[in-house]
Amino acid sequence: MPSFKLTLAYEGTDFVGWQRQANGPSIQGLLEEACLELDGRAVTVNGAGRTDAGVHALGQVASCSLERPVSPDVVVRALNARLPPGVRVLSAVEARPEFHARFDARAKTYRYRIWNAAVLDPFERRYAWHLSGPLDEGDVVDVDGEAHIVCPWHQSEFRVADGCVVHGPATAPVPRFEARVVGDELQARVVPIPGVPAS
Repeated sequence: MPSFKLTLAYEGTDFVGWQRQANGPSIQGLLEEACLELDGRAVTVNGAGRTDAGVHALGQVASCSLERPVSPDVVVRALNARLPPGVRVLSAVEARPEFHARFDARAKTYRYRIWNAAVLDPFERRYAWHLSGPLDEGDVVDVDGEAHIVCPWHQSEFRVADGCVVHGPATAPVPRFEARVVGDELQARVVPIPGVPAS
């Protein structure tokens, strides 16, 4: 039974997130439906992590095993033929039988885009969070190795910990947080330390 490491990209606006849910189409559910058609049986697809509704992915890793003997290039073509245009399998490689995308993940990088201008470019509406109030790199602070985006116009803060944007007090440090202002956009990334397993 061949096992595969799949690398995916998706435009998440129209989906309820990675995980299978009853309230709408999920990335995992779509992949499992496509694998069912390809393999003729129910196939579980595991992701390296979960994304929330509306979140996009540029290189998310997933894993699955098929009973049908099939080459990686056929897996890519067959799954993409069965997936909606907003979800693509970029590559597939054969993996060892016990490979699990979540438990074998070595690193994850999360990117957050904040469009900081009075008016949001309509071509960015699906890819950036629009904040029209004043914000600059000084509003992103490092507190004991944890990134905080301070939003003074509503007296709260969002922080990034364990790959999630959360509200409230610190619970866990993040490896590295990078932020820079490019035009009207504040780009922020959570970047793991090489060699440290991802959570």
